[in-house]
Amino acid sequence: MSPATATNGSVANGTHKTTTALHPLAPLSAAEIVNACNLVRTQWPEGTELHFKSVMLEEPSKDLLIPWLDKEAKGESLEPIDRRAWISYYLKRTNKFHEAHINLSKQKVESNFRLGANLHGSADGGEIIEVEKLALADEGVKKELEKLKLPDGAMVVSDPWTYGADGAGDDERMYQIYLYLRDTEDSHAPDSNHYALPLPISPVVSAQHMKVIRIDRLPTGPDMNVGEPKPFKVRPGSEYVPEKQKLRTDVKPLHVVQPEGASFKVTEQGTSNLIEWQKWSVRVGYNQREGPVLYNVRYDNRPLFHRVSLSDMNIPYADPRHPYHRKSAFDLGDAGAGIMANDLKLGCDCLGAIHYLSAVVTDHEGGTEEKPNVVCIHEQDGGIGWKHMNYRTNRAAVTRNRELVIQCILTVANYEYVLAFIFNQAAEMHYEVRATGILSTQPIDDGVDVPFGTLVHPGVLAVHHQHLFSLRIDPCIDGPHNRLVYSEAHPIPRDPKSNPYGNGYEVRDTTVQESSALDVNPDTNRTFKIINEADETAQRNPVNGYAPGYKLHLPPFQKILSDPSSFNHARAEFGDHNLYAVLHRPDELYAGGKYTNQSRGGSGVRSWAERRDNIVDKDLVLFAQFGLQHVTRVEDFPVMPSEVIRLALKPVNFFAKNPALDVPPSEQSFNQSVLLNGNQRHRQSAAEGEVGANGTVSGAVNVFLVDAPALTLVKPARPKIQSAPGPAYMLSHRDQFSACYPQRTAQDDPLSTLYRIYAAIICYQEIDPRTRAILTQGGTPIVAAATYLICAASNRLIGMGLSRDASGIVEDDEMLERLKERRKVFEKPPEWADRVKLLPEPLVIPDEDEERVLPDEWEQRPLDPMMRRKNVLVRGLPV
Repeated sequence: MSPATATNGSVANGTHKTTTALHPLAPLSAAEIVNACNLVRTQWPEGTELHFKSVMLEEPSKDLLIPWLDKEAKGESLEPIDRRAWISYYLKRTNKFHEAHINLSKQKVESNFRLGANLHGSADGGEIIEVEKLALADEGVKKELEKLKLPDGAMVVSDPWTYGADGAGDDERMYQIYLYLRDTEDSHAPDSNHYALPLPISPVVSAQHMKVIRIDRLPTGPDMNVGEPKPFKVRPGSEYVPEKQKLRTDVKPLHVVQPEGASFKVTEQGTSNLIEWQKWSVRVGYNQREGPVLYNVRYDNRPLFHRVSLSDMNIPYADPRHPYHRKSAFDLGDAGAGIMANDLKLGCDCLGAIHYLSAVVTDHEGGTEEKPNVVCIHEQDGGIGWKHMNYRTNRAAVTRNRELVIQCILTVANYEYVLAFIFNQAAEMHYEVRATGILSTQPIDDGVDVPFGTLVHPGVLAVHHQHLFSLRIDPCIDGPHNRLVYSEAHPIPRDPKSNPYGNGYEVRDTTVQESSALDVNPDTNRTFKIINEADETAQRNPVNGYAPGYKLHLPPFQKILSDPSSFNHARAEFGDHNLYAVLHRPDELYAGGKYTNQSRGGSGVRSWAERRDNIVDKDLVLFAQFGLQHVTRVEDFPVMPSEVIRLALKPVNFFAKNPALDVPPSEQSFNQSVLLNGNQRHRQSAAEGEVGANGTVSGAVNVFLVDAPALTLVKPARPKIQSAPGPAYMLSHRDQFSACYPQRTAQDDPLSTLYRIYAAIICYQEIDPRTRAILTQGGTPIVAAATYLICAASNRLIGMGLSRDASGIVEDDEMLERLKERRKVFEKPPEWADRVKLLPEPLVIPDEDEERVLPDEWEQRPLDPMMRRKNVLVRGLPV
């Protein structure tokens, strides 16, 4: 994969290139693809035409690769590993389907063989376009269309689908073509939503002979019956493109701005890319079938996953009528994520500082096709990462959850899939799918209602269907020998001694002994964990001694609904369980089998699990399933809002504490948010006290937490009292107070001076030279009072051992004790502060209830003595 970089207005930083030999896991280069195809041609007589289906990297065996990757991680010298490719292809215009394995380093065809019956190659871009055209050019199809009496100038569109399988005359590789009409009001608009006008005839094309071999008539009533085509009832269109809408006018710009660029680094190594971010490192590959593939995923240089990819997906439809009963797409195996990936656009598909990766795949002639910008890498804000507020002091520690996203988007005819690997700062990895695009539609008669679909537009039926996904996870948790364990929570039987009140429950672990199919169980909170009990390199948890691991968060989903004896069920080998655990074998990458087009089943993960291999402390591989049951609705048309589903891999006993503790706190000076509701108030109080020998609490100190709505001057009869806003209000109005800070004049009153000091200390969070000059020059009683305040606040920290030169982060109790033992030099107010006369009239700073201390209460309510020396009345210290 080759990188490209861009941002919303600048270039993403952190791109590096190396000129070393291709990495063993690097995708095939364009030259290697062409070379591999040419080597296959040498196996046949000159002039033999070949139709190539896929050319992909054959990854090195793990026996060679794991030691090589360990050396790479340690920076040791590396020996090259032979580059290999595997190819699937036809003898053109025949059913003779072959697979070849090529050693590119030795320029040798190591094997080349014909595959057996009912094994078919995937669709490819060139073939799909050819099928579209020949279906519409067929004379039989034209005659059927004439029976529909379409309006003059009507434009018919064909959608080829892989044929599926039902065992009835389907040994030959075929396409089922569904026909649609563009909006007759604008027939020449290429982006017209033809799915709003489905037609009731469906040609079938032989992929071997490239001709129409049958024309199916589609049922449009409530049952299986079909009849002669009738004149088509033209309906209004239903368009999704923006120029056909009355767009909202109240959406204001939302910019994702990273003024210093992105926090990740991408190192290009030939066609391979190494991404480093927040202790994560991951190598990104790309191939024609799976699209993006992650290799050698590490956190803080500890190995986690050898290989992770979307292995398979299946979309079975619910209509039981011919020919819809075969409508069951395997989008990765039948076509390929690599060829369906979008050319992503800046500011549309990804926001912020973006780094793009481009790729190259084969075409049907053994050449190459460039796939620009098929992967985007960017950061996003994932909300609060962690937070706690001490309600006694009202101090909140909070971090944002920054995420790294590695994303691609597939367009599969009508549907779009947004596929994303998401990493965060708590050492978690998520996989997210967003399903959007346009429903696959079919015609239905007026007044007909069926239980397996929804009328979404006049004359348009959208059939219910499932989206079943399988994520292949090849773990390497602290080493290659892992085991699968599931944890369940069970109640402890009520017992007078062990559980007298009946509230107790316990968590039990069970090790999965052999390859098998497993399911989540919400009733017992069954959670699957991958742990390393075997490898010497595994770092046992220093706190509890447990083996390190990662747990799988699998979302529940409805398993495949097709009958267990059906072709659909047999083909979707992964669709019947949440998890399959099997022993690693190098050629078992795809949950539905290597060749899914018109497959019969029996060559996928269900079959592999039936071997019952021992998988305890072995080279374990998991296939994790998740999915969507899409019960269609009118709101899904003409284009459906994104439906989101996500699974997660999270550390369990892998770290000694929260791995995100070292994430810098979330602060306004860093995030620069803007307050819109400036008239809102927020109140929260806190107090702390010391417990005496007699059990009484004394010395309660109120913490200044008030957000004043506005500056007001309260003028009771005796005496005149001024009022100042609290720090929290000033923080929420940072721009306002920062703007007034520099405007110092000779006529400044005490309140204006207070503004400037607050702006410097609170809003700027430091004392800059200008403010320091104000403090040292004196001039007003409030400045003098503020020096007492500053000294008191500083001395609190000094008393804890946090002197001026102390570290900004106290890592543990031991470090805190060392700080406390250091010699303490406390701050003192400047001598001129004592010489400044007190304010002639009291200045009242509101307390936590935003109440002002009235003169009659001055003696009864606890005021800060240092501030009161200058006639500034405040309860407790405001900072």
